[in-house]
Formats: sequence, C-alpha cells, structure tokens
Amino acid sequence: MTTNLANRVARDFLSYFAENLIVEERHEIGLVHTPFVLPDDTSISIGVSPAEGGQIALTDLAAVSNFFFTEGRSLEEEMSLRRAADTMASRFGVRLVLPEIQILTTADRLGLDALTFTQALISIAGLYDRRQRRAKPDFTTRVKALVSERIPQDLPLIMDHRITIALSEREAPDEVSYNVDAAVLYESPKFLQAVGSASAAYRVATVYHALTYHGLRFLGAIVYNEQSPGWADHYRTVLEDTPATFVVPSHRQDEVIGWLQEEAV
Repeated sequence: MTTNLANRVARDFLSYFAENLIVEERHEIGLVHTPFVLPDDTSISIGVSPAEGGQIALTDLAAVSNFFFTEGRSLEEEMSLRRAADTMASRFGVRLVLPEIQILTTADRLGLDALTFTQALISIAGLYDRRQRRAKPDFTTRVKALVSERIPQDLPLIMDHRITIALSEREAPDEVSYNVDAAVLYESPKFLQAVGSASAAYRVATVYHALTYHGLRFLGAIVYNEQSPGWADHYRTVLEDTPATFVVPSHRQDEVIGWLQEEAV
C-alpha cells in the first residue's frame, strides 16, 4: 500500500514538473522557467548555453543579485554577505561570477546539476535578513535627486519650493502656503511634482488646483511611479484632471527634465 502511494507521489511529482517547466530561446541562450521561486516569489529561470570543452553553462541571469538589490542589499559591495554567499556556493558546487551565479556541467549530469543549481539559488537568496535591510530612497527623493543632478546650475532651480499666497484682509488666515518638489522660476514658473502613491496623488492634485484657484500663473508637471503597487486607473485620472501641462510615468521622466530647462516663450 505504501509503495503504491510512493509511486503515485513520484508520478505526480514528475507530472507537475513536466507541466510547469517552460522552455524558450532568447538571444542565443536557452531559458528554462521553473516552478521554484525566490523569497520575493520571483520565478527562477535558468539560462543554458554551451561552454568550452563541451561543457554546458547554467546561469541565474543575475536574478539573485537583482533580488538582493531590490531589498536594499548588495552581494558585490557587502563583504560579510559576499563571504556567506561564497560559502553557500561552494557547498553546492556553484560559482559567483557576479552579478550572475553559474555552474558548469556536462550532458550526463545536466538534470541533476540543474536541480542542485536551483537549490543553490534558493539557499543563497535565503541569506537575506530583513533586519539588515538598507533603506532605499523613496520615489519622490529619487526624482528630486535626478532633477538636481540634471538641471544646469545657471537656471533658477529651487528644490522643495514653498509658495506663499497672500489673501484678502477679510479672509482668515491671511495667507496660505503650498509646496512643490521642484521649481524653475522663469517669468512663468515651471513646477514639478513627483507622485509615488495614491495619497500623494490627491495631495499634488490639491496643490495644483489651489494654485490655479488663487490665480497663480504657472506651468506644472507630474511624474508618477507606474510601478507603485496597486496603482489604479482612477489615481491617474485624478492627476490628469489637474492643470498640469505634463502627466507622465516615471520611465518618461527625462522628457519632463528636458521641459524644465526650456523657458516658455
């Protein structure tokens, strides 16, 4: 009875892998997409290519290095993490050729070494420790840093510009203030706001609408993080309903930076 159950497990196990291993060719390298995952649930894909001496090279295509990078860690720069990864790699017989992890095998060992390689990738990625995570700058900070770097120093750029508007004597309070992430103070100023979340979308929309309501003449731009989790269409609609001249996703932020450098005629 137990032998029959064991045989069934073995058949189902092999059947599962047959159904979930996907093979494709891309740029002269074979890819095997496996059902295994890294700690962030990224599927593990193995690159396969011929190597010298009739050997076969397997690579993780830098997947583990990218995993550590997205978690604020670095296999290349953190010596203690690198040493731990080297120790784990030697245990499985794989090599760190950073940013990739590789193993050389032969045709008669290909299946076994591919499985060993997958185990090695999972184990090395498992060295990740949330307690040692280095804080990554948020989206707005990254956009502002790029603007500061790219805008020439001879332009009237002000980061974290505070706009104060005087109200009439009958209104209380007697003035209101609004902040924009970056401003180039031409005769008709240009403002840039970065949006990395839903709450930021509503805040930025409120600022631009308020500036327009108070009669301030300006040209506005918004760069939003299209990779922000849960970014829904109605948040983009909130932004596109503002008086902003540009509303673009972050992969087009260079266009906005170029626009900031051009004074409106």
